[in-house]
Amino acid sequence: MTEVKEKIKKTVLESRLYKDFSHLTVELLKKQNARAEAIERANEIIQGEVEELVTELTDQFFHLMLKFMVKKSNT
Repeated sequence: MTEVKEKIKKTVLESRLYKDFSHLTVELLKKQNARAEAIERANEIIQGEVEELVTELTDQFFHLMLKFMVKKSNT
């Protein structure tokens, strides 16, 4: 029984269909990795943009608060 299983396994592993399927699987994984890397890079860019925007908004907020406080103290 073990010999039969081994022969079947060997036949399957040597078959063209198995090799084609393996090749397709590898190619699919490569594409998924490329997509994941692109998404990761896009996220890094977005994170950088958000950090810049937060800094800019914080600066503007403090500038406006300072103007408000100066105006308030003059009245």
